[in-house]
Parts: sequence; structure tokens; C-alpha cells
Amino acid sequence: MIEKKEKKIWYRVFSKEEALNYKERAITKQEINKNKSIALIKLKNKFHALDNICPHQKGPLGEGTLKEIEGECYLVCPFHAYEFGLKDGLAPPEYTDCVNRYQTELRSDGLYVEIPELRKITSISDQIVDVLIDWGAKAVFGMIGHSNLAMGEALRIREKEIRFIGVRHEGAAAFAASAYGKLTEEPGICLTIAGPGATNLLTGLYDAKLDRAPVLALTGQIETQFLGPGAFQEIDLMGTFADVTGWQQIVMASNNASELTALALKHSLIHGDVTQLSLPDEIQKKQGKIKKIPRSGRIASRKIRPDSEEFEKVVKLLKESNYLTIIVGQGGKKFRTEIQNLAETLECSIVTTFKAKGAISDNHPFGCGVLGSSGTPVGSSEVRQADTLLVLGSSFSEKTSIPTDKKIIQVDIDPLIIGKRKPVTVPLLADIGITVSMLCETLSKKEKDIKRRAKIKKLKEVWRIEKKKRSNLDNDQKVLQPALIFSVLSDFIPEDAVITIDVGNNAYAFGRYFEVKHQEIILSGYLGSIGFAFPAALGASLARPTKKIFAIAGDGGFGQYLAEFLTAVHYNLPIVLILLNNQQLGKISNEQRVENFPIFATTLTNPNFAKYAELCGGVGYRVDNSNDLPQIVEKAIESNKPVIIEIMTDPLTQ
Repeated sequence: MIEKKEKKIWYRVFSKEEALNYKERAITKQEINKNKSIALIKLKNKFHALDNICPHQKGPLGEGTLKEIEGECYLVCPFHAYEFGLKDGLAPPEYTDCVNRYQTELRSDGLYVEIPELRKITSISDQIVDVLIDWGAKAVFGMIGHSNLAMGEALRIREKEIRFIGVRHEGAAAFAASAYGKLTEEPGICLTIAGPGATNLLTGLYDAKLDRAPVLALTGQIETQFLGPGAFQEIDLMGTFADVTGWQQIVMASNNASELTALALKHSLIHGDVTQLSLPDEIQKKQGKIKKIPRSGRIASRKIRPDSEEFEKVVKLLKESNYLTIIVGQGGKKFRTEIQNLAETLECSIVTTFKAKGAISDNHPFGCGVLGSSGTPVGSSEVRQADTLLVLGSSFSEKTSIPTDKKIIQVDIDPLIIGKRKPVTVPLLADIGITVSMLCETLSKKEKDIKRRAKIKKLKEVWRIEKKKRSNLDNDQKVLQPALIFSVLSDFIPEDAVITIDVGNNAYAFGRYFEVKHQEIILSGYLGSIGFAFPAALGASLARPTKKIFAIAGDGGFGQYLAEFLTAVHYNLPIVLILLNNQQLGKISNEQRVENFPIFATTLTNPNFAKYAELCGGVGYRVDNSNDLPQIVEKAIESNKPVIIEIMTDPLTQ
């Protein structure tokens, strides 16, 4: 809402005694109400009241000085020395600037100032927020500042319908929005000021772009009157964001503000992409008009059935296969039930990419874990032996290393992903859920393959024995092995929890050693950005408000957004951070060894993170004895505050 002047009201500033004691030539700022302040001056026993805000660049006139010009007294702005007459609020004759001057009156009970009563009217910012809410937005992450104050006010007014999470760094807002988009498939929204606030978003926005997560960036901009010559915090935001966004626009007027907001949301939803609205400061405050732009009727179903001829090729190839393995990527993750049914129909194994970890429980007879550099020998063995691969929603990343010397059926909703890196045997453009359900209906259920099940079971047993050996590696220091840490976490993290993963040794260890049940897992996939986990946990807390949220990070990753633990405390988000502290950038040290470089610039000087958590108002535990870990994890799960479990780990293992 913005304010419009109506009838005038006399406001009591202070008592008569205070007025009489007010010093000659004194200048003070006086709050009339929460939305209005004045500069009050006493000169020759007469009170003068002017607007407190300089019209030039909003300098505080109540902190100014007095100056005599040709017998008249002027109030001088402390910022740029703009001058305004006490008797009329006008600048000297050669200038056109002015401020409002208000009548004062000393009465028997005190000093009064006559101020116009302000009526709230709808602003363009209100207009934008109304569309966000109508389209289902539940949260915005960001920072309020001088070039987005009107948007902040619009969000404050509607805070019961859309929650604002004020972060300590805009980069965290972008990661939180990306995580929100990954979990809900609805646009995560972030808000910043112009200039540095906006540019701080870029890493998190690239994470969303590369992982196809819908995100809308609302970026404040300086007033349009200052654009061009290189004003304070002036950046070409449209040019800066051109590569990271799939669609962007500047909002300049009320007549299309609602339509542009809806278009930004639509592009983000349909393409799984980043969109941007640039909001000049003065435009946000202009009078707007609520215009309903319903989502209904604007978003078509994307549940595309497979082409019948291509589908028959898939069926034929599956019938001919002697050893089938299903590989599930990020795009197939949400169809876990349908895919599990298909595996049980065809008596075949399921392997996932790292981004899709959680698509099948490791306890399922056909669940074979992750393929690739963060994977297990169980998954790689099943893929290696297969003669046919059914690949569902994977982009064939080099980190996953899906072999291309086999018969491959690739199913995806995105035609550009299919056969993007190498040709496949049968490319099928279709909704994965529909396709898998049709396959279950079309193909006859195979007899229980006792031999295949036994083989997979044996592979898992051998890998669990190996993990136990790695858990018990002896060392002289008080450090825990990653295999042991994730063995405990596998037992204690709730089955319906959400887990956000950072980059580094902690991620490799999680992929290999954590035995997933039905948890939702998200990470910075293609960008692989260090620092992702904890800001992502903020987003997950809003996306899954009834679930327990865990973040898993190393000391290097958490150090990048250390202050966001205070955000979790401030908003009472009981995130549990599992912090693996090896006192270095362990993954980089390992890469230096592999490349035969000496270890350089990877050691870290860290605080006691457990004590840091307590200083912030949360709960902290430091673990250097494996016997303590299970009960500490249990305590953390029960806590209603944010928790850091700092676990001292071996930098040489992952």
C-alpha cells in the first residue's frame, strides 16, 4: 500500500513543558506516527515543521543545519546541502526544489503540528504480490533495502498468506529459492535491492537454471531518473541477468504489472527455468490496481502420452532383453512408485544418478544405489552386466557415466535431453509416469527371478561388509570415519525427512554410504556449488514445513554461509546441520594429490562450530567419539531449535 494525503489532523508532538525547554535553533527529527516523521526547528521562540526527507536523495533533514540567506533562514540537508526555507519549505529563488511545511500551534497542553491524514491506496507492489499469492506462492527469500521498500511493505501486509524470510546474504536467498523450486516444482521466489544485492543472486540462480528448478527473481532497481550516467548502484540488470534467465522484463506501469508477473511465473513453471522482474524504485510505489490473473486456464497439462509406434519399439526391446537395468535420473525421481512397480513386473534392478538418490529405497530387493563417482559397486555392477538400459529422466552426465555401448531406451519430457550426448536405441518423448504405467499394463509380469534377486542381495551384503570395515579404520586422532557417520545417520534420520547436500567429500561419502529409505534429497547438481546445503535447508523448511530438515555439509561449504544459521534461529526453523569438519577443503586436497600437485591453500582455520551454534541461540554438539553419535542425533531430531552436530572427520577418507 502507498499513502495519499486526505484531510488534515493536529498531532501532539510533546508537552508544553518540553516545548518551553526546547533549545533555540535546535533541530530534531520527530516521529508523528510509524509512517511519518518531521524536522522540527525552534527559531526566535517560534516552531517550524518541515518534512524530514529531502526530495533530492532522501537525506534526513532532522539532522541538518541552519543557514541565513538574505535575511531568511534555511534548513540545510546534511547529505548534499540542499536548502529549504523555514517559512515556506521552498529552496532559494534560483532552485525549484521544495518540501512540505506544516503549521504548528503551542497550546495549553503541548505543541501540535497539523499533518495531512494519510489514506492507504493500492500500489504496483501490492498488485504484484497479489498475483504471486493467487498463483500459489507461499514464500519469498531475500533482503529488504532502499530500492525495494515498497515491495517489502506489500509483502508485510500479506504476511499471513505469503511468508518472507529475510536472509543475511542474497546468495542464500537464491539457493533457498532454488531448493524450494526443486522440491515443489513451483517457483521459488527471491527479492533483492539493485546493484550488489541483485548480483549476489547469480550463483544460486545458475544452480536453479542448470538443474531446471523454477525460480523467479524480483530485483529492485534505482529510480529511472538516475539511470544512464552511472549512478550509485546502477547496473544494467537486464544485461547482467540475460544469460541466467529464460525470460525477463522491466515493470514500468500498473496496466501490465499483473500480466508480467503472471508471465514470469508461467515461463518459470513451464520451462523449469529462472525468470526475472526488474522493479524500479519509484514504479513500485506508484498507484496500482488489483487485476486478477488466474492460473487456471493458463497452464496446460504436460502429461504427454508416448507415440504408439515408438512405444511398441520400447515394448519389443524390453521383451528381448536378457538382463535389464533401470536407471532413474532427476526427471524420473517423483515417479518412484510407478518405477518400483515396473521393476517388480520385469524383475530387474533399479540404479539412480546421484541427483535422483532416494528414488528407490536401498532396502528394496531391486534397489542398487547410485551410479557414478558418488556411487556404489552394487549399482555399477548391475549396469555393467545389463544388455539393455531403460533410462528415465537422466541427462547422461559425465559424472554418472552411463555406458553407451548397450541398447538404451531413453524416456524424457524434454526433446533436447534425449540423445543429447550420444544417440540412443529408442528415444521416447513422453511423460515418464504415464509411460512407466503403460509398460506395467502392457508387459506380462515375469516369474520371480530368484537368481537375480540373490545376486543383488549378495552384492549388497559384500558392500555392507566393506562399509563396516571402513567404519572401523584405526587412527590415532579423535576423528570419525565417513562410513561410520553415514551408517549411524542411515539408522536415525526419519524416513520422511528432507536432506540437503553440499559439495565435497561429504557429498561423495553420502552417495556411497548413506542407505536411503524414503527421504527426499536435493543437491546442487550440474553447477556443483559449494555452500548450497544450509541455504537450501532454509528453502526446504518452507517447502516441506511438516518434515524434519537435515543439511549435510563440510566445514568449507558451511563456512560460506555461516551467518544463515542466525536466519534459522530468527525464524525458528529447526534445521539439523550435520557438519563434517576435517579442517580443510578435503576434496580439493584429494584432487591435488591425484594430479600430483603439492597440497596448497586448502587448510582451514575454523571456530568451534558447536559453540558457534549456541552463541547464535541454537543447539550445538561436537562429536569426536563414535559412541556419542547415535544419542546426539536422537537429541537433535527432538530439538525444536536449529542444531549443529559438528563431527570431527578424517581428511584422508571420503
